Amino acid sequence: MRLLYSAFIQLLALGFKLAALFGNPKAKEWIKGRKGLFNTLEETIPSERPLIWFHSASLGEFEQARPLIEEIAKTKTHFILLTFFSPSGYESKKNYTHADLVCYMPLDSRANAKRFLKITNPELTFFAKYEFWFNHLKELQKRNLKHYLISGIFRPKQQFFRFYGKWFRDHLRAFSHLFLQDQDSVDLLHKFGIEHCSLSGDGRFDRVWEIAQEKVDLPKVEQFVGNEICVVFGSSWEKENLLAFQLAEKHPKIKIIIAPHEYHAEEMKKLEKRFNLKASYYSQLNTSESNTQILIIDQMGLLSKIYRFGDLAVIGGGFGKGIHNILEAAVYGLPVMFGPNHQFFNEAKELISEGAAKVFKNEEQFHQLVDQYIHKPETRAEASAICKAYFEKKIGATKLIFNKLKGDKDL
Repeated sequence: MRLLYSAFIQLLALGFKLAALFGNPKAKEWIKGRKGLFNTLEETIPSERPLIWFHSASLGEFEQARPLIEEIAKTKTHFILLTFFSPSGYESKKNYTHADLVCYMPLDSRANAKRFLKITNPELTFFAKYEFWFNHLKELQKRNLKHYLISGIFRPKQQFFRFYGKWFRDHLRAFSHLFLQDQDSVDLLHKFGIEHCSLSGDGRFDRVWEIAQEKVDLPKVEQFVGNEICVVFGSSWEKENLLAFQLAEKHPKIKIIIAPHEYHAEEMKKLEKRFNLKASYYSQLNTSESNTQILIIDQMGLLSKIYRFGDLAVIGGGFGKGIHNILEAAVYGLPVMFGPNHQFFNEAKELISEGAAKVFKNEEQFHQLVDQYIHKPETRAEASAICKAYFEKKIGATKLIFNKLKGDKDL
């Protein structure tokens, strides 16, 4: 099986090379970012200081590991290495101050795994959510190096639990411990005889909770919203942007903030013209300017702080590959709404079940749901209370993991 897996890894590398040749920018970054990687590691990592390695696929998985990284960084006892698989994660966090070195993870070949771990020799290793690179895992096992999964989640259809899954499960058995998001994952691993796992929760809850406690000074947004009902469209795509302008046309007294997943000025100008509505843009907004109904956020990094000014959140991505982060809104007690593609997100399913999140499949359903929230403040208040209670139950994964590591004398 390892030969087949290693052949797959080589095909993966070939795929990136071909994509780069045909001009794919992410593939180009994926290859460029790994050039000279081992030299960088050899030149940067000090031999006299113990190293802890954190690995995340991309930005979303990083957010699950981030609270633990920062908790360990406070001790100032270890060199912290943070690696990413994807360019989007690396480019976003290459200057992250709580890690001593941020870089790409090398391609998961057997030779690379041996060389990488010979250089780094991590005292502890943490993989976030579902990052399983089996040659690196095998090498960690060979070297008897402790490694953990944090915010892990498992489903019956994964390769671990298929008729051919024994080889994959053997790598799970080699983990020092598996910290899991939900009880279903714990029960599934127990069913296959994997007992060294526990329910710890999802580190993202701790992270967004921390953000919500921070003092924020955004006078332009505060002045824009005033005392009106405000609907925030977070990480919105074309479908949600259209709905935002429709909503503004239908409800001229409410305030609407659009923070698009990718800002395209031309798209917004077309919507302004189509609906004959004038929008303000954050980069050009004056603190005294609040007479427009729509505020478009044309700067990155503000969304998680802007939600606190809202009364209702519409999360983008539900008509594409999947919804974006709903926790950043829910932590402030905002009822959340999103499109139908949400099935791979536990928090979405749980908040739907508890009544604080709603799904819309078309424009008609969207407007019906928003009307309920706008005209019935008691409905908003009820959903808000559910969100806050939900978070109180969910925070604490970082403390739980950190305390176990301390108790086991791994830190």
